[in-house]
Amino acid sequence: MKLQIVLKVFLLIALLLAGCGAPPSYIVPETLFSELLNSQNPFETRVIENNWRAFSTLGEAYRADGNLLKAKSIFDAFMSQRFGERQKDFKSAHYDIMIEYGSNLLKAAPEGTAVAVYYDELFYSTMFAREVLGVRPNTHIIWAKALPVKAYRNHLRKTMGIDIPAHLPISGDPGVKLHESMVLNNFAWLADTFELPMFISASIPGPLRPSLKTVSLGIGTLTGVEMTSDERFEQEVELLREVYVLTAAGDPSISHPELIRGLVQWYSDPPLIHGRQRLVEGDTAAYSTVIDILLDRLPSSWKAPSAYLHLNSNISEDERREMLNRIERYIMLNPGDKGAVRAYQELADRNGEL
Repeated sequence: MKLQIVLKVFLLIALLLAGCGAPPSYIVPETLFSELLNSQNPFETRVIENNWRAFSTLGEAYRADGNLLKAKSIFDAFMSQRFGERQKDFKSAHYDIMIEYGSNLLKAAPEGTAVAVYYDELFYSTMFAREVLGVRPNTHIIWAKALPVKAYRNHLRKTMGIDIPAHLPISGDPGVKLHESMVLNNFAWLADTFELPMFISASIPGPLRPSLKTVSLGIGTLTGVEMTSDERFEQEVELLREVYVLTAAGDPSISHPELIRGLVQWYSDPPLIHGRQRLVEGDTAAYSTVIDILLDRLPSSWKAPSAYLHLNSNISEDERREMLNRIERYIMLNPGDKGAVRAYQELADRNGEL
């Protein structure tokens, strides 16, 4: 009798402990992320497979219980530990911007086009957007940095039918300088020989960007197409106005560490450059359209209000002050952005405020 009571008490305690912990379905992705963090060789076959298995199982766990906060907290914790010092100033909102960027890459890629990224942070962010949030679940993601790795080549062969020739170099150590040249050789074959349509993240290293039959569309470059400047401009405006989600990137209340600053600027810089080209050709309306969209959709950026003030000299004092306030607010959060500081000093001095 006493033994039965003891067993019942033990079982009750076990059930209570199990109920207080994370849902069992999250154990698998958490274990895979832990192996990624603790591995001595990040490109060992089992470990590199964890880079996509962790996200697919995290997506399964999220869909099982619908707890997005839990799934996001696992992602944030992994990213924080994975990149350590490089992201020591990051908060959850910064990871939201990264996920949003990966999501927008997927949204901008036409059907049948693969999204190509290079850096680990963006690969993970895009994988989270696809596997957990369900953004464009059938769009393939190519991790350019891993192309020379045998295990990743096997993954591409199984999932996408991409069979990289054996004579192209294989690397087992992504930390050495030679690895970068191997990536270049592999990616060049992928872009030119295999002729796979890709939407390549604008943050990919310059030497990897194909030069033939490509179109720059803000946060990415579309390969395998040709567009006139008018077609490109219309497509870029449509992406900014209708396709991109800019809730996180447009939040004007958070700072932009260097990596985040770079991602957010890819939304604004290319359209402003292309719009300025139209301005040189006498098309003031096109440039003004870009500025107006950015002012509305990306209030966290200082570049749109700066461009607006340069373009419009005859505006009311209230309107001018509103634009300057936007830039001031950005500088208060990001005092280390010298470009923003110089732009503000020039504009304020021009208007007699310094």
